Amino acid sequence: MGTRVVVNDSMNVFLDFDIGGDVDDMMCLAFLLACDEFDLKGISTVLWNVWERAEEALTFLQAAGHCHVPVACGCSSTMAPNFRHPDRIGYDQWARGFKLCEQAQIAGFEDSADRPLPIHGVDFLIDRCMREHEQVIPVLTAVLTDMAMALVKEPRLCDVVPQLAIMAGEFESDHIEQNIRCDVTAADIVFRSNLKATVIPFKVGVDCRLCEEEVRAIGESEKPSLKLLYRAIRGWQEYCREDSALAGPCLFDPCVPIALLRPEFFQWKQGRVLVDTGAGDSCGRTRFEEDALGPHRLAVSVDRDLVVGFFMERILGNA
Repeated sequence: MGTRVVVNDSMNVFLDFDIGGDVDDMMCLAFLLACDEFDLKGISTVLWNVWERAEEALTFLQAAGHCHVPVACGCSSTMAPNFRHPDRIGYDQWARGFKLCEQAQIAGFEDSADRPLPIHGVDFLIDRCMREHEQVIPVLTAVLTDMAMALVKEPRLCDVVPQLAIMAGEFESDHIEQNIRCDVTAADIVFRSNLKATVIPFKVGVDCRLCEEEVRAIGESEKPSLKLLYRAIRGWQEYCREDSALAGPCLFDPCVPIALLRPEFFQWKQGRVLVDTGAGDSCGRTRFEEDALGPHRLAVSVDRDLVVGFFMERILGNA
């Protein structure tokens, strides 16, 4: 259960995310770029204003000195006809469009000189994953629409992708986690694909919250990328001031690549993730069936200090 996936001394990964909402997407990108163990083959953005998200990703890549990483815009809408947007304070704005959450203004970004690739993010994901011998791991930290569309369009992905790494679901309460809620159809397709998957649920991310001292340490860094990250964190905290539980910030998304490098920081169960796709109030709820031969490895608990310490060490450059 603690085996690391290593290809030619590094892991080839592809990041599909929704940067511009919760700040943990940017934190995840910062961590991936800080780790020599990862070779980031590409990025796609998903959900609502994917162009703005791609622009934000490109800006961060530029600040981090990684302009070579290509970015494409994925699906702006969902596969599910019964899309359910979250009901937390402020999230009603998200359903009317990404621009209204004003994350770009909050984070203080300027436009990047680069532009997203002239290819759909789903096709870009397929292209990167289908390349011979590369064994690319999709790191999926947002709604699963792009991955599901890729599987529908190119079923051979099930034969070449070594595993998925996913932040999604909640298994200890009736909470319907956002990445499932926003597209239950896509989530069902991905988890029923029988691809192996490392899964970080909502509860584990909540348990890995940065304290104020750790946030200040990011702000004290002289790295341009961390200056952007710090401003984004403070903006997110202001945006979520009425919901301190999520303001954190919490390492929901960074826990995914951390789990690939340091699985021993987590406790795991093997089995299968199931998604309720019905029309009732339970639509989007997830449950886990334990099975030693199941394709999914679910994190059930975490050592917060080890995860946060490792995250801080890497992004601050003390690795």
